[in-house]
Amino acid sequence: MAHATNAAEKPTEKPLDELSSQEPNSSSTSNTDHHAKEPVSEQQDAADGSQGFVMDTSDFPGPRALAFIMTGLFLALFAANLDTTILATAIPYITSEFRTIQDVSWYAAAIMLVCASFQSTWGKIFKYFPIKMTFLVSLFIFEVGSLICALAPNSTSLVVGRAIAGLGASGVTAGVFILIAFSAPPKYVPAYMGLGGATYAVASLAGPLLGGVLTQSATWRWCFWINLPLGGVTAAVMVLVYKTPKAAQPQPATLREKVLQMDLVGTFLIMAAVVCFILAFQWGGSFKAWSDSTVIGTIIGFVLISALFVANELYMGDRAILEPRLMKMRRIWANCAHVFFVSGGFFILIYYLPIFFQSVQGLSPIESGVRNLPINIGCFLSIAAGFLVSVYGRLWAPLMALGAAIATVGGGLIYTFGLDTSAGEYIGYQVVAGVGMGMTLQIPLMANQAAVQPMDISAVSAITLFFQIIGGSFSVACAQAAFTTTLVNRIAVHAPSVDPAGLLHLGATQLRGQFSGSELQGVLRAYMDGLNVAFAIAIALLGVGFVFALVPKWNEFRPGQQPAKSSSEEKVASETA
Repeated sequence: MAHATNAAEKPTEKPLDELSSQEPNSSSTSNTDHHAKEPVSEQQDAADGSQGFVMDTSDFPGPRALAFIMTGLFLALFAANLDTTILATAIPYITSEFRTIQDVSWYAAAIMLVCASFQSTWGKIFKYFPIKMTFLVSLFIFEVGSLICALAPNSTSLVVGRAIAGLGASGVTAGVFILIAFSAPPKYVPAYMGLGGATYAVASLAGPLLGGVLTQSATWRWCFWINLPLGGVTAAVMVLVYKTPKAAQPQPATLREKVLQMDLVGTFLIMAAVVCFILAFQWGGSFKAWSDSTVIGTIIGFVLISALFVANELYMGDRAILEPRLMKMRRIWANCAHVFFVSGGFFILIYYLPIFFQSVQGLSPIESGVRNLPINIGCFLSIAAGFLVSVYGRLWAPLMALGAAIATVGGGLIYTFGLDTSAGEYIGYQVVAGVGMGMTLQIPLMANQAAVQPMDISAVSAITLFFQIIGGSFSVACAQAAFTTTLVNRIAVHAPSVDPAGLLHLGATQLRGQFSGSELQGVLRAYMDGLNVAFAIAIALLGVGFVFALVPKWNEFRPGQQPAKSSSEEKVASETA
């Protein structure tokens, strides 16, 4: 990250382009400084034109060291992403041990909310501090959070541990993709990004299955103990093998400037806004009426705090979590919008397909996890997509659009699930959805990294991952509200003798133990109606993601292949585009 100044830097600070003269690669620095002083419109044209930037890779790790490094990074990425879904099948056991159900929603929300909110903050930390030490610190925080969860004596301790683990997981996730960009030869970076996407998919989808196995064969606490050896292996590899290359040197700045760059106000504003949104949709339609003052208050709070967040980001400029300079680039904002909606649809399917298998089909948590494997197999297409992009650079945008289209079709097929869905249907339809999401989910990160100078790789990586994770937080909250509201309304039609409030507090795996005969069939139909509404939301999100995939220019994107154009060349290119 041989960083240079941004044109919008605050005048009260020493210009960073003066400090950048101390960087080891003078030719690269002069190139970077030149682009840092260009107007935003010309930078945007450069990004839209997909100009790669030459990076000094002379001291990147060799093949053997690279193999060790990638293994360690993917282990850490697997553990960090596994933590978001592994508790799905363990929660009933946890509520029994702690004798409380009021914190159940926060077992998942705590880690996802903190992880998403601190993505860009970690990106700035990677930009201004040594990437190796920063990654190790984030890994340590994640391990501490996992240890707290494993030893939690009560529900509150578990929620706190999940939040701490989310803080570390946020840095681990951002760090893995940044380290890939500064470790692998540029032409192979898309392929490794594809492997990272496959790791993400496997971890997300294997979580419920692995959680069920660990909970039934040992204890739910092993869902967290398992993170300690995985993190230990990664830490050992990074300490012993990884050597920070010249291209990844941190940007020089004063301590005050580094703190300002964290934009902690923006971080806590976005966290507060998302909390209000989740609470509104958690309460509305199920525990409270939508007209209830508490629900209305949280919705108003979400809108007002979101407005404050936007104002803060505009005021902070290049110090913001979502840097306006980067977000104005057509490729970057379009890809972020794309991954927000596609990820939203992805997480709905991840969380609600197990409910279909366990409630409607009456399967155990382990059997449910096994039946989720077809969508996992389809997601391995992210590897193939990465290799195709590395060989045929211009395919990145068409592949992204095609993947979103296929995923939308797959979501539509899953919407047809019913009480009598056959094995061929639930296997085949999941494969279609998985293939589409595997083709499209990882490409936005690759394309955004290729669109910026080395100094902005960490920031743009964190921004892209922020939208990818936060998309799931919003979508699952919406799907949960739609599911519970529909369930309450339809139970009055299909099984009028069943108390809706009691049904909401009954676990999905307990339906057949509480109901029988026509009453059970009515409950299952109401469940299926609620699931269909959740699946419909996933279809809509995937469809919107497809629309945004058509926005970026379908130009060459391969990183490290072309030197940056001069401003005059960029102006001519933009005028003739």
